[in-house]
Amino acid sequence: MSKAAAAIRISITLTIGRASKGCRGFGICKISIGASKVSVNERSVNAELSTAADGKLQLTLLGKAPEEGRTLFIDQDIPLSPEIAKKLGVKNGTIQRGEYAFSGGKSLLNARLAK
Repeated sequence: MSKAAAAIRISITLTIGRASKGCRGFGICKISIGASKVSVNERSVNAELSTAADGKLQLTLLGKAPEEGRTLFIDQDIPLSPEIAKKLGVKNGTIQRGEYAFSGGKSLLNARLAK
């Protein structure tokens, strides 16, 4: 029996907000590679993105978001930057738009990942 591949984790900085609401509300407006030592703006929070065995991405907030709720909204598909995709071990990836359950600072996101 072979062991499952270990999850890959990368540090990111999120801008919390919904694209449809001018980056306000509880969703993902922008993803940047790496953790920020200083707040980029009042809507930024450090987070971690990791791969899951089922092809999903797990998002874990490492700080307090300016807004939170039980549902994380992604108003439009978010293509991962080439740098983020490479660090996740894939050629490219896109986080799919949708409404995702959010609890305990974590959410599982549907994503299209091309190895």
